Formats: sequence, C-alpha cells, structure tokens
Amino acid sequence: MKKILLIFAISFGLTQIIKAQNYTISSYIGDDSDYWSGAYVYDFLYPNNSLSSWYDLPFDWNFYGQPVTGYRIAHDGYITFDNSSGNSIGNNTNLPTPLGPNNAIYACWDDFTSDVTISMKTYGVTPNRIHNITLAGLNYPGAPSFQEDITVGINIYESCGDFEVVIKKRNIDQTSSYYTMINTTIGCENSDGSIGAELAGSPYYIPSDPGYDEELTEVHRFSWNNPIINDASLINIRIDNHLTVGNHTLVGTVRNEGDALLSSYDINYSLNGGTVQTSIINIPSTDTIKNSNISEWTHSTDINISSSSDAYELKVWLSNINGQNDERNCNDTLVEYITGIENTSANKKVLIEKNTGTWCGYCSDGAAVLDDLVSQYGNNLIPVVVHDGDEMEFNDSLRTSFSIYSYPGALIDRSEDIYPGYYYDHEASGRGSWNSKVSDQLNKFTPVNVTVNGSWDASSREIVADVNLDYVDNSAGDTRIVLMIVEDSLSGTGSGWDQANNYHNDPGHTYYLAGDPYIIGFMHKHVLRDYVEGGCHGVDNIIPHFVSSGSNYQHTFNYTLPTDYDADQITLVAAVVKYAEGNDAGYVGIRGQKSVYNAGSVHLMDFSTPSGFDDILPNNKQLIKIVDILGRKSEKSKNQPLFYIYDDGTVEKKIILE
Repeated sequence: MKKILLIFAISFGLTQIIKAQNYTISSYIGDDSDYWSGAYVYDFLYPNNSLSSWYDLPFDWNFYGQPVTGYRIAHDGYITFDNSSGNSIGNNTNLPTPLGPNNAIYACWDDFTSDVTISMKTYGVTPNRIHNITLAGLNYPGAPSFQEDITVGINIYESCGDFEVVIKKRNIDQTSSYYTMINTTIGCENSDGSIGAELAGSPYYIPSDPGYDEELTEVHRFSWNNPIINDASLINIRIDNHLTVGNHTLVGTVRNEGDALLSSYDINYSLNGGTVQTSIINIPSTDTIKNSNISEWTHSTDINISSSSDAYELKVWLSNINGQNDERNCNDTLVEYITGIENTSANKKVLIEKNTGTWCGYCSDGAAVLDDLVSQYGNNLIPVVVHDGDEMEFNDSLRTSFSIYSYPGALIDRSEDIYPGYYYDHEASGRGSWNSKVSDQLNKFTPVNVTVNGSWDASSREIVADVNLDYVDNSAGDTRIVLMIVEDSLSGTGSGWDQANNYHNDPGHTYYLAGDPYIIGFMHKHVLRDYVEGGCHGVDNIIPHFVSSGSNYQHTFNYTLPTDYDADQITLVAAVVKYAEGNDAGYVGIRGQKSVYNAGSVHLMDFSTPSGFDDILPNNKQLIKIVDILGRKSEKSKNQPLFYIYDDGTVEKKIILE
C-alpha cells in the first residue's frame, strides 16, 4: 500500500499545494508498487531527435477541459497532445510560455540525449484504467547509458480525469559531474501556452532519487480545477455473494484521495434501494491517514438473510468526508449482488492458471509440481498454463488483469483469502502453496455445474461448443462465461521452446540431469492458446445477476481452430467467473473478488462429428469415435487406415484416398 513520508527542502519540502489557473499539483512521497508490476503488454519506443509517432489514448480523456485523443512523445521528457510532427525541444523554461512546446505534460523536461527507452502500457478495467508512459534512462550528453540517468512515468487516469508524474529513479548523485546539469521543469500547459502549472523549483527542479523503492517514489498529482482537500474513494466492499440464513458483517476499505488527513467518514448501504443504513467511522487520532493511505471499516449494522429466497442489490457509498461534502463523487460508490442459499453445492472443480516462460529457470519445477497435482486430483483439477516471453505467448488479457509478475506462479480459481491488512496480496501464489489452495478450493461452495459439448468438423476445422450451466442452488453476482482453447504436448527448437532448467544438478528432482541450462525438446503441457470470446473475463449478459436454483443457462461458442494447432491435443476449458469493478485504477482493492465459481473441460476429440455424406449410417447407429491403427483417437485423416467405432459394437475400416 502507499506509504507517505515527509518531503524536505525543494524536493523534500512539506506536502505542497500549488494552485495554478486550472490544474493543482499535490506532491507526496510513496506509491503502490503494484501499479508498476510486470507482465503487462508494453509498446517500446527507441526515439531519435524527432517527436514520436502518434499514439492513441485508450479511453476518452480531457486535458484543460478539452477532449484529447492521443499524443506524441519527446525524448526530452514530455508528451504533447498536439498532432503536429517536429523535433523534440530540450530548452526547458518556466510555464506557461507561448513559445512551445504547448498542449503538453512535462514529466521531467530538460535537454536530454535521445538515448532513452520509452514504454507505454494500459492496465486496469473500464472505467478505472491507467495509461502509463515511462521514459527510462533519461541522461545528459556524455553520460553512460543507464548508469547516470533519470526514470520518470506519466500516469493518465480514466477515472476522475487526473494525471500523475512519478519520479522512479535519479541515479545521479551530488558528486557526479552530471549533477549540475539537472535543471528540469515538471508541469503542464494548455494548447496555446496561455495557461500552465509548474512544480515549485522549475525550471531548475532536481528530482529525488527513489531508486525504484515504492516507499520513496516521488509523486506529483495534477487535479483539474481546485485542490482536492476532502476526498476519499471506496476501493472495496467485502461480503460473500452466497449467504446462509443469519446475520452477515459488511466490511471494506477506503483510501484517502484528498490533501487533508482523513479523520472521519460515513459508510452507507441500502438493499434493493430500501432503507439507508449509515455507520459513522471515526479514525483514532493516533492513526495518520494521509493522501493514498487506507482506512479499513466495519459497518455497525449487519446484513440479515432471513431465508434462502432473499436476493438483494447491495449499494454501498461513502459520504461526509471529514465532516465535509465529498469533493469528487466519481469514486465513492460500489454495487454488489447477494443472495440467500440452501447451501447445496454442485460438483466443485478447481481451475489452476499457471504462469510460466521458457526463459524461467525455476519454471521447470513449476511444471513438475503441476504434474504432481494433476496426478493427485485427477479430473477435479483443470490445468491451464499461460506463457510469457516465449513462442507460446499470445496477447492474453489474464496477465494484465491480474497483475502477474512472478514466475512460476498460479491463480487458483483466481481467488485470494481476504482479511484485514492483506487484501493487497496478489491472487497469484508460489508453487509451495498450490496444493493447499487447491484442496481448500475443492471444499468451497459452488451453486453451478459446468459442462461442455458440441461438434467438431475436421474438414473446415470449425468448433461449435455449447457451455451448459446447471444451477443446484441460488446464485448472485456479475458472472460471465469464459471458454479457453488449451493445447497439450507442444515442443519446438530454440530458446522460445527449450525450457530453462535450474535443477539439472539437483539429485532427486524430476528434471535432474535433464539439461543445463536448457531442456532441449521440452514438452509443454496445458498451454493456453486462445480465448474464444470475451478474453479472460468472458461473455457478459448471459447469466443474470440473480439465478434461482434449478435454472439452466447455455451459450454457444463458434471457433475456427488454426491449422497449426493439433486437434488431437486440444482441450476446451469453460468457467463461470465473477467480474468485479472497483474505484481503484490499479484494481488492488478488489483482489480476490474476480474469482471462479466453477469450471469444466472436454477434449475436442470427444465432440461429435457433423453429419455428412460418409456419416449417413443404416439402422440409426451412431459413430462413437475414430481411431488409427495404434488405437489413438484421430480425425478423418486421408491416405491412412482408420477404424470407425459405432454404438452398436460394429467397427468399420476405412481409407480415404486423396
């Protein structure tokens, strides 16, 4: 979580409020490391003296009250929303100035060389996404690359329309000959240079050196119009969607978004728009809740479930910040759906989504641990392996959505035990805890059974998959259907396929003497190849927010299997997943809540074959499967003998000649 330290002198003065004509700058020390964690999809730019190409913003956004759609990046430490081409300008000045560049955010404007690496990424979910531009290795003429330099980021927030300048590193100490060259401008300016805001000390500002330590990160928050004094965001509420008869406690977390210390606030809730229940939260004077610090609360009025037929839209909102009106209402409300249950559980299966890469030397152990779990739990465990940075990687949405940064790690039903002080933990866990977490999840309640059936046309390679959901108890929540294409037994040659192995010299390990530094021809199992529709969060608007016991829902997916995928090795994995939105752009406040209700899987070769000329059978007998001469399941391959096995016990040998 963010921790706020004092700032002394110019770069470490007390939290400052610098009122400009339109943007106000609030500065503090400390930021969430989770915001900058890895495994996102990056675009990289290695610039020259010209401005970069035009990059579109991923969401609607206003700058100085005007809509802007994209930006160009300058290697001299700024971005401009002006679409005109030109050169990067390194002559930094005070702001505002009509001389240009204009219509810009100046993250760390100075006369730098073009020896800088720029990356762009977007993460979070609508309507709380962050678009980040990072300029890594800003250095001065004559300085060695990535040794005596500055790294700075710009974070553009979809929610509430603010942006931040974040100083991540200043690797130039006061003894360096390059230290005297540091004279930067941090600020922003409108399209004609008539209005601007700059940080005190500009254009001679010297950033601090956080050294990538999140507790020391220097953050400058730019807020539209007036300073934000009394504001807080409701970043999570925590209550199970499925509740037995009785009283249930509502808890959650608030984060201070204003410049005043957070001393008190009200938490309100209503059920189906009925009577408002208000709990006044007074923070002890011994607790110092500064900007971006959190406060955990427990509502004084429990939620009562009187019968299994109770079903409520639970609306929770924040008000009366420090006894004042909440200055921004874009971040103060969350909605959840809850229902009473009979506590009749369906057949629970656990989805494990493992993160790996061929470059990861410890991931061979992750593969061995997963193999053991599959052997131990059989069909009750459904494995999916998500690759990063190798030949099996694709632009999945899972790593970004769940802030994956450790390898090997795994999401176990995308869940995380939530208790006060630890809700920031990632859902992904290390392999030492996989077994216990799988065991725990198998014992969890689930209201729904998930099955998959359909047809497979080997000629057209068309898959028609029906995902069926049978509810044995009531259910509630914003739930969606995910369908994954998983391929087994993949191998190839080269660094993108051969598996790095740290266990070659580890006697007793599965991969002892298997290869050092790589296992050549490693067989990759359970590889996620694609999402059929809707990405990792699946298809919305199929399952209502409230489902009664005995209900059935179905969705038909259509997919053309690429020709380089081996149909004999394909498994379709379906899951009912809960979706959740928070008021935290980094999503850390709702970790563990985008969980899996249940899952199911089927091998593609278990699907039926569409009717065709050669499938018209006498006496209405049905084709069960096709096998080759070794008894292996097969498609209708040509120029080889195949055996067609029917439900009446008969077998036909066929050769389709081409």
